[in-house]
Amino acid sequence: DQTPVATLYMTLSGDRPSITQPIGLDGVYRLVPGEYGLPQGARGYWADERTFLCEYDEIAASNHLNLKLTFIGNQIILESLETDHEYGVTVQGWAQE
Repeated sequence: DQTPVATLYMTLSGDRPSITQPIGLDGVYRLVPGEYGLPQGARGYWADERTFLCEYDEIAASNHLNLKLTFIGNQIILESLETDHEYGVTVQGWAQE
């Protein structure tokens, strides 16, 4: 299969399970069963050589996230905006050697 797909791995706090979500790199959501068996999907693309943009949507629920990952050397900046409730967070990290 030559379909362009990346994978998003998210570990959330609380009692929600970790999420392994395929990301369509061709503008098409890749859907998987989410909480209660309801569909959730993601699609994304490289905006430039260091910026990856991803849209994560729990289609039948009220969670819709826009994620921006910026890679600068060994630094990673994750900006997240929850569009349904209009709140966001920015997280910075560094790769360990």
